[in-house]
Amino acid sequence: MATLIEIAKDLANSFILARNKKDAASHIIFEINRLVYSDSRQTFEFPVKMEIVKLIQEYISVKSKDSLVFLGTRDYILKQLNAN
Repeated sequence: MATLIEIAKDLANSFILARNKKDAASHIIFEINRLVYSDSRQTFEFPVKMEIVKLIQEYISVKSKDSLVFLGTRDYILKQLNAN
């Protein structure tokens, strides 16, 4: 299984490369919500999902000028992740 850092890096890169950032945010929500623990097959709890979003934000802030764009979608992403 990939580490949280690897997952966040992949999702951050998909956000950076996306032309439509709203679609990219939806993709991030979908991908995080489908993550499960390999041993129990249980989905990640919200604090783990929050950590992934934090890591995505950190990666984007270092690697891209899309940092402010991601900040604009971060609350939406967290709200959707908390609802599931």
